[in-house]
Amino acid sequence: MTKNRALNQGLQLLLAAEGLQLLLGLANLVGLSQLFFSGFLSLGCMAMTLAGLYTLRSVDGSYQLAFHFSIANVVVVFAGSIAASILGVMITLEILPVLVLLLSCIAQILVCLVVRFCCRATCGQLMERRADGLAAQGEQAALLYIIVTAVAVFSYVLSLLPTPAGVMRFVTILANVLLLTAMGMYVKFLFLSMKTLAVE
Repeated sequence: MTKNRALNQGLQLLLAAEGLQLLLGLANLVGLSQLFFSGFLSLGCMAMTLAGLYTLRSVDGSYQLAFHFSIANVVVVFAGSIAASILGVMITLEILPVLVLLLSCIAQILVCLVVRFCCRATCGQLMERRADGLAAQGEQAALLYIIVTAVAVFSYVLSLLPTPAGVMRFVTILANVLLLTAMGMYVKFLFLSMKTLAVE
């Protein structure tokens, strides 16, 4: 497979996965996630992300790293769900929420790393085509994901503390809004990058 073909196919898969994730995030925000069979679609998004990164892994070393982090995220999500179900009947209810939140933090950080290395690799390809302005958008999307991750981890920690309901609600809404904004920026970046890099 040629480099351009790998870029086109890989970015298409990533775009489809992220676009679907954005749709699910919006549906969840307005309380319609059950209508979209969100659990099954989330699994599909994971599969498309892995397939896209697998296709891109030979193009740039950062895509390879993103692929490894994406595999780690899948392991954390599935193994964490299984472990939480099993341990839920074996340990006290006070410890289980801590375990679930710890796994959520790890998964959030892994997603951030996937996006960071995807953006880094794609920006490198764009700069080879002298599309520096678009590459700068990718860096902004990656930076926003870092901010989202920090806010999300902060909200997880707050949920374990005796935090006023109003403060908790504000931080949760802030985290959701930032996440949807970051996803929108990332989807736009992937779409424009795919169009730019598809040109011979």
